[in-house]
Amino acid sequence: MAVAFFDLDSTLLEVNSAKLWVRREYRLGRMSWIAASRAGLWMFLYKLGLTGHEDALLKAISTLAGKQEAEMAAEVQTFWDEEIDHRVRPGAISALEAHRQAGDRLVLLTSSSPYMSRAAVAALDLDDWISTRFEVVDGVFTGGAVLPLCYLTGKLHWARQYAEEHGFTMEEAAFYTDSIADVSVLEHVGRPFCVHPDRKLEASAQRNAWPVLDWDAPAGA
Repeated sequence: MAVAFFDLDSTLLEVNSAKLWVRREYRLGRMSWIAASRAGLWMFLYKLGLTGHEDALLKAISTLAGKQEAEMAAEVQTFWDEEIDHRVRPGAISALEAHRQAGDRLVLLTSSSPYMSRAAVAALDLDDWISTRFEVVDGVFTGGAVLPLCYLTGKLHWARQYAEEHGFTMEEAAFYTDSIADVSVLEHVGRPFCVHPDRKLEASAQRNAWPVLDWDAPAGA
């Protein structure tokens, strides 16, 4: 038994859920054009794997201050049901089943929110999740986040901690992702996989002889 970590956006999913969430919020009148544009810029920089943009994410999280966590969780579940659930890559289902049959622990490893993560875990029958986490007091967001963010090397930090707490080594772990932003995790697991990689990750995969997978068809892990 080992652990298999899976990125969510553009890996298990054929879309970036954060981008769809921003579009939805703007469409429903809950986000201004300026805020939506800033969010789009941050997502672009994230896909490039550029460092130094944690402040932008922290600022976005700060806008949640005073809001009810339960309301956010319900909104995200509705969003998943209406716009995300049917966008899981076919090959992802096959890969998850292959690891499940091997007895591996299936863990979502994502920069997304706990609420998106819970929806994904329930829909895909995963064992656990690691995500960016928000500070909540008495059911209300403070506007703060648990540090380090599950982003860039912070994602590696939380993956290592999870492995240690559950009796795994990173050498025993697999990780599937599409983004160069996750290269630090790929460099530290025993079984790295690049799923529909962006250009920078594809180049890194060629240099490191990492497998590159196409999950748009039902092929296994």
